[in-house]
Amino acid sequence: MQSKLECRRLVDLLEGYPLRGRKRREFAIWASAVVKWTESLYGAGGAAVHRALRAHAARLRELRRYVDRSDGQTASSSGADGLTAFFGGFFTGEGSFSLDGRAVACIHLRADDADLLRTFEERFDLGRVSISTPAGLNPSVKWTVGRRAELPRAIALLDAAVLRGRKRREFDAWRIGAAEYARGRDRDNAVVAAASAALQEARSYVERDIDLPIGANGQDAYLAVLQPGLGVQRPPVLDARPAGEPGGRQEGPLPTRRALLEGSCFS
Repeated sequence: MQSKLECRRLVDLLEGYPLRGRKRREFAIWASAVVKWTESLYGAGGAAVHRALRAHAARLRELRRYVDRSDGQTASSSGADGLTAFFGGFFTGEGSFSLDGRAVACIHLRADDADLLRTFEERFDLGRVSISTPAGLNPSVKWTVGRRAELPRAIALLDAAVLRGRKRREFDAWRIGAAEYARGRDRDNAVVAAASAALQEARSYVERDIDLPIGANGQDAYLAVLQPGLGVQRPPVLDARPAGEPGGRQEGPLPTRRALLEGSCFS
């Protein structure tokens, strides 16, 4: 995402759905730079704009350096409203699942985001936060859910948080094994093994074809691919002329992304 219009829309979106922790501080600087850069939607901007962007870039680089900002307080929040939805997006990007010996869900970050993970621990009353300080490396922090008594509540939280994409497929496999682990000595190890195999399969890279819209403008096509179901209409024809006439509409299904990339739909 690099165009001025897209960056301005992203600023509006993230202001409506605030980030948290270190990323929120980075966003404040980036958003300020976007406002300056997009004072005009056309052209690269003058020398003053370039100087402002360089200053913002320097501040952003400084902020990304590891600094122990913890003051012993949990990250501020106006309440639990929206935290579950935020957690769902955050875990989709940063979380991981394991069924290796026990059922574990965790998030592993740099330690200067420890307050964010403590927020999850305290607000959801779930998991344990631990900090590691390996020699020669930045300290790291991990929020881990693995105690048997916590697993049913962890499953309920992750279900309510609505994970997305591949992480959702991983969760669908993990939750079966985690629920079985929660049964303790009565668990069926064959169920756990099957869930573990399904989790590994969900992690495997698979290229999934996406139907590309035809006959829509660039912005509508972009939205239709990334956000299906939002009401973007995809015209089913390339041309208004009847089928069978030279250059007329093409019958049959829309070409897939792979077909377009391989050029087969243009042959």
